[in-house]
Amino acid sequence: MGLRERKRERTRAEILEVARALFLSDGYDETTMEHIAEVAEVGPSTLYRYFPTKDELVLAPIIATVGRLAGLLAERPAAEDLDTALGNALRGYLEEFDSRAQEINELRDILDKTARPRAQLWEVWNQDMATLNDAIAARAGADPAEPWVSITAHATKLVASMAIDRARDDPRPSTSVDTAESILAVLRSSVVLPRLSGAATG
Repeated sequence: MGLRERKRERTRAEILEVARALFLSDGYDETTMEHIAEVAEVGPSTLYRYFPTKDELVLAPIIATVGRLAGLLAERPAAEDLDTALGNALRGYLEEFDSRAQEINELRDILDKTARPRAQLWEVWNQDMATLNDAIAARAGADPAEPWVSITAHATKLVASMAIDRARDDPRPSTSVDTAESILAVLRSSVVLPRLSGAATG
């Protein structure tokens, strides 16, 4: 990365940090783009060049994680079985989350109180799911449209989301990796799947 690119990344990171602090202290709706630019010591035109909307400012760190789990899976050694590679990718993904847990959880608190950017999270989820689905299919040499591929991708994302949520809400010190291991143990031993044996009766 050249000097110009490093400077751009540093400016971008500083803007995001200022915006997050202002959203937490003043509220998302009350914080203006002009105030963010002032505190970040950049011109309004510079701010809008990096982040055209305020929604993009609050969503940027979450959007940056799209495709990360799929990327970690693709990086695993070819000799690993799919379940092992997927487990190692999930561990790496959650360890990265744990290293940024305070930042991400603060952003989630902001989003919980702000309807407009929160509504965009579904599209972010779908994009991430699509990349993971394709990565699983590529590793297995399977058709991405195979039902088991989609089910595997959804189950992995579900474990990741549940682990992050439970670790966040657990009053005891706990990492999302530890929580994921507990969830997977339950899935393997105790989960009951619906049995569709015939027409439902009243």
